Order: sequence, then structure tokens, then C-alpha cells
Amino acid sequence: MRTRKELIGVFSGFPDHHFSEEITKRLREEHARRRSIVFITARPTDYAQNDDDCDGMHEMFAERGMSFDSHCVIDERTEPSRARELVENADCVFLMGGEYVRELPKDFYVGCTVEQFAGNFPERLHEQLTANEMLRRFLDAANSRELNR
Repeated sequence: MRTRKELIGVFSGFPDHHFSEEITKRLREEHARRRSIVFITARPTDYAQNDDDCDGMHEMFAERGMSFDSHCVIDERTEPSRARELVENADCVFLMGGEYVRELPKDFYVGCTVEQFAGNFPERLHEQLTANEMLRRFLDAANSRELNR
């Protein structure tokens, strides 16, 4: 099953800067239904930090009146099949930034190229995603583990 997700913006500044009025307006327009948000971490083994960041980022939505019924983080504790299920059923997927500092588990994001990842989004976003160097490095690192098994 192919999941259709839309990337509506890239922004940064957590935890010092919260959503601007412009971002808040766009998020409200795009996410009228807010049952579930999934945060995907760049630090899959930093569990305490992931939990804190997940709660803190969800609070950024809540402080603007955009709470989700449920929120969770995908990290090394999440089984790959469960991670896919969470992403497929999420109303919003939020890629948490930062640099990954340790090796990812061997089955975490294996086999996904940046082009395949971009294929889950509308065509108008394909160029932006395929040109994203951090996303490419992340997926290349994940896939290099598969080659070295």
C-alpha cells in the first residue's frame, strides 16, 4: 500500500523558537484532522531525549491550539513493522532534526532511497526532497548498513 503524505514546510529552532503565526496558519489549514502525530528521530538510541523532544514538540502544537489525540516517537525501540504502521496511519509525520550520532539498527530505514521516499509525496515536492542533502545522507547511511551485513 502506498501512503500519500504531503510535506508542507521545513523549519527549525526547537526548543528556543516555536511556531510562527505563518507556520501555525499553514499547519491549521493542512491538518484539520489531528488524531495522530508521529515524530521520527535522528538519534535512535537516545531514548530519554527522544521522549522529551517528542513531548516538547507536541507541546508546540498544543500551545497553538493544535493538539493531537496521540503522539509518539519512532526510534530504535520501535519495531520496523510498527514504525511503518504508525507512519501509514499518522495524520502528521514530523522529522526531528539533528545529527545521528550512533549507528542505526540494521533494519531501520533499510532499502529506501531518497527517490522512493520522495515518491510518497506530491510531485511538486519531489525536487525539494531529492535535493535535501541531510535526508540523502540519512538514507545513504541506513542503506550502507544493509550492504555491509
